[in-house]
Amino acid sequence: MRRSVMLLVSVGSAVLLACGAAWAAAGDLDPTFGGDGTVVSTEPCFVCLAEHLEVLPGSGKILAAGEYGGPVVRYNPDGSLDDTFGGDGLASTGPVALQAFAVQPDGGIIVGGVIRNAQDPDPEFAVARLLPDGTLDPAFGGGDGVVAVGFGERTTEEVNALAMQGANIVAVGRAYSRGTSGIALARFLPDGTLDPAFGEGDGKTIKGVGGWPDVRDLAVLPDNRLMVAGGASFYSGSDSENDIFLTRFMPDGASDGRFGGGDGQVRTGYAKGTYEFATSLTVKGDRAVVAGATYAAAKDSPARFVLFAYADDGKLAKSFGGGDGKLKTVFGVGDAVARDIVFTQVDGKLLVVGEQNKFLKGHRGISFALSRYKTDGTLDKSFGGGDGKLTTDVSPGTEDYAAAVDIDEDGRAVVGGAAVAYNSTNGQYNNVFGLARYLLE
Repeated sequence: MRRSVMLLVSVGSAVLLACGAAWAAAGDLDPTFGGDGTVVSTEPCFVCLAEHLEVLPGSGKILAAGEYGGPVVRYNPDGSLDDTFGGDGLASTGPVALQAFAVQPDGGIIVGGVIRNAQDPDPEFAVARLLPDGTLDPAFGGGDGVVAVGFGERTTEEVNALAMQGANIVAVGRAYSRGTSGIALARFLPDGTLDPAFGEGDGKTIKGVGGWPDVRDLAVLPDNRLMVAGGASFYSGSDSENDIFLTRFMPDGASDGRFGGGDGQVRTGYAKGTYEFATSLTVKGDRAVVAGATYAAAKDSPARFVLFAYADDGKLAKSFGGGDGKLKTVFGVGDAVARDIVFTQVDGKLLVVGEQNKFLKGHRGISFALSRYKTDGTLDKSFGGGDGKLTTDVSPGTEDYAAAVDIDEDGRAVVGGAAVAYNSTNGQYNNVFGLARYLLE
């Protein structure tokens, strides 16, 4: 009898598991992550927004980092902190105020940002290398794991994005001095020295684009050409518009004359009288897609998710969106800003993450916001609530911002951003890292 009962329990459990798998839908939170699909850290930080995130191949561990001085954090696949990294799951980036990171094939981590030199008060372009255990690599740079680079006298620079170009490291950001500014690019050899085969023969180059460009993302194409996305002000007489720019470079840092109008760059707005800014770039095959936000110049006009798709020559891909390569997505009455974008696996669908405010004004109704699109830019109604969209309150009733997304080897979407948690030590609610993992099938 006991054996029969055990058999019935086993069969019943199998049926329940099978039904649970069958009931799971694209966009559901993954309960094997953090217990309910979300993880909220307990450590407050200066800028608590997991704006950079990558799932490590093989191990499934998750790297996340914020900006302006925060640590790099590594999580186990279940969402717990990985104490084999930095001793407690957190690793310092030394004197580099982190604004970007990239993972190398051997597990090393390149971080980029800004650093101040005692002899030069202006922030400098800076990169550092962490070993897989989270310690600074003494074999990189000048023996302390850090390299700082200047682009000229009285020039302020910062790294905004990083990518691996083979074994070499490409960093991109903004350089500005005395009222002028441009896109700053540098390439480093594996040991941290500048690569003289790149740029102007010294491993560096600057390219002008609009006014005060805000560089947001960098992609390395299969042939090692480089693509940079961001936003800038463009002036015509006394008038100015804020538009998205996309710039393509040859592998050695020279402008790619086959892209755009012969100068290697394109400028795009959503419509006349609107303002746009870019946040992320993704490339698959001969298509590049830039995500960001658009809003009208009218007072209190809310921002909306916006996507622009480009063909290989820099022209808008007319097979995407409304036939003009553009699309806008509305989540509600309040602001909705797309922060990151990724192609999902092999089906070519696009997953976009960001934040949505339930209210037109105020900050107490902000949630993670996700949307998924088919290859032609139409919303994928098999995702979320039947309309291709969903929102998640990671810390209900407060401010949650989704800022980064990556797809793990099991086809799940790991999303990083910001949440709010109560700190019993200081008796206050603090901004902290917030993560969520979603099923995509």
